[in-house]
Amino acid sequence: SEMCIRDSNNDPNAPKLQTFSAGCSASGGAFNVVGTGWCTVMNSVFNGKYSITAETTGGATANTALIETGECQFGVGGASSTLEAYEGVAEWTGGQKMVKSRVIAPMYEMSLTAFALSSSGIETWSDLEGKTVGLGSKGSGIDPVLRKLLDAMGINVTVHNDAWGTTVEALKDGTIDAVITQTAGAWPSLAETEATHEVNILPMTEEQVKIVCEMTPYYVQSYIPAGTYKANADKDILSCSMWAFFIASEDVDDEVVYELTKATWEHYDDMVTVYAGLAGGRGVAAEPYGLSDRGRRYGIKLKFPEHTAEDVPREFIVVNNEDGTLFCHMENYNYANIIIIDRPDFPKRIKIMNSGSFSCSPGGCL
Repeated sequence: SEMCIRDSNNDPNAPKLQTFSAGCSASGGAFNVVGTGWCTVMNSVFNGKYSITAETTGGATANTALIETGECQFGVGGASSTLEAYEGVAEWTGGQKMVKSRVIAPMYEMSLTAFALSSSGIETWSDLEGKTVGLGSKGSGIDPVLRKLLDAMGINVTVHNDAWGTTVEALKDGTIDAVITQTAGAWPSLAETEATHEVNILPMTEEQVKIVCEMTPYYVQSYIPAGTYKANADKDILSCSMWAFFIASEDVDDEVVYELTKATWEHYDDMVTVYAGLAGGRGVAAEPYGLSDRGRRYGIKLKFPEHTAEDVPREFIVVNNEDGTLFCHMENYNYANIIIIDRPDFPKRIKIMNSGSFSCSPGGCL
């Protein structure tokens, strides 16, 4: 759906309703839940002003492509797919650089989560050798990434591509041996599976974590916390994680992006109600003159606080703590700095101008 503006009730004096489309994912995926929920919350906040339709798509890579063509103006995306789109080197891009996507807010850290039925005897990632493994839809952002990571680890699998809901059903009936996804908090489809089946959640080895982190700029070592699932009630699961984002097209008016981003933070409790995993995004940029625990853990450096708008290099993450919004620009993939600006007079026009196509340090966007 292309962005359009129409008069409400044909009243020439009525505010004009602006309609947009937001790319989510296939049914059963966390991006579908989060994206649909975001649209619902925003439509409630801006009733009569903005209307955003949640679109069922192939996932992160599809959303980036739809934003590039103008078929969607908003969407949900991951660090890997956004970077691959920007560079235009991944196979799914067809060699085309996709540069219209702009990060408007972080969602959550997504941990790689591999699981199998306990009856399969599969207990580790290495046990996936020679097995049939579900990686979600062909158009999802995780599919090409996981193919590359499994290859780098020397684990040969037969890939099964389908929507997440169907993929989990294939695991239950024995059509496939395991599933790998990435998610924040308890993935609903896995939690539902545990209601009827005993499940093993597969830990990575330290060597496998090292392989993943060294070959990508967006993954970092992480853990699936104990108690997330029945299967890890009393133990952390070693894994890797990357960030997921809310993204917007550069073609959307700055004022619209600003209002929607501001409303996202102001109504974040409603978003967490939609998907509990979003609670991980709330702490981002929450400390005016310091790092979150996550930032300290990754050793990100700070430069603050006497920067003016003219001083802000475009290659830095810019955070304005007054209203919690985060805007990014990417010209250098390898920086490890955050500028934190706590100035009520910081012009929102400049915040938008310092917004950019993508931004992710080795520790993720903070």
